[in-house]
Parts: sequence; C-alpha cells; structure tokens
Amino acid sequence: MKLYQYEISPFAHKVRSALQYKNIPFDVVNINLLDSLLGRVKRLSSRAKLPLLEDEEKKVFVPDSSDIIAYLDERFPDKPLLPQDPFLRAQVMMMDDWADEVLYFYELYFRLVAKEYRAHWIKEVSKNDIWPLRL
Repeated sequence: MKLYQYEISPFAHKVRSALQYKNIPFDVVNINLLDSLLGRVKRLSSRAKLPLLEDEEKKVFVPDSSDIIAYLDERFPDKPLLPQDPFLRAQVMMMDDWADEVLYFYELYFRLVAKEYRAHWIKEVSKNDIWPLRL
C-alpha cells in the first residue's frame, strides 16, 4: 500500500490511523504544493483528491479518506473500522461526513491561524516545497 498525502491533512491522519490499526504496512508519499499545482495527483487519479491510497497488489487507486476506510474494511475485514449493521453504518458515515465537513475548518484554524501553533504548522506545510513557494 502507498498513501499519497499532504502531511498536515487531518484526512491523511485518519487514513494513517486506520492502516496502523489494521496492521497494514504502507509507504507514505508526501505531496507538496508544487506537485499539486503541476497536476501530479491528477495523473494518479482523475478525482485529483488527497489522501489517495494505492493498492499496488490490486492495481487500484482509492481517493478520499472516507472511501479509503470503506475500501480497507472490504479488503481487510479483520479488525473492522465500520459497523456491519446497515443502520449503525449509516450513522457512522453521517458522523464521519459531518466531522470531515465541519471540524476540518476548526482544525485548520488551530493549526494555521491560532498564534500558539501557526509558526510550527506553516513550517510543516511548506517544508517540502521549493523556492519561491516556500513560506
């Protein structure tokens, strides 16, 4: 497995945590701003969305953290991440979507705007970029 990600992304963190929980070995490929602007992600997946999981054995790419979680449960059913019961699964997926769409902005605020964390995270976001894009 290979995980293409923005290192700072909470969505990538969710996928890394799921892979670790399921004891699935994986490599990480950090994508920087320049790679994104040059279309590297779009060449890997038409949805051009990160995180992106490459299952090298099955020769498939799965974009989007929620879709990756569902894929991992289907491909590796041991230690499930999602409930099997359809009603409970739907509830979990609704909470997951809510967290992705709402809590994401709070996390970005604390990482990039809050004075206590700003310098650290701006440095992290730009560490793999090349000049003049480096912040």
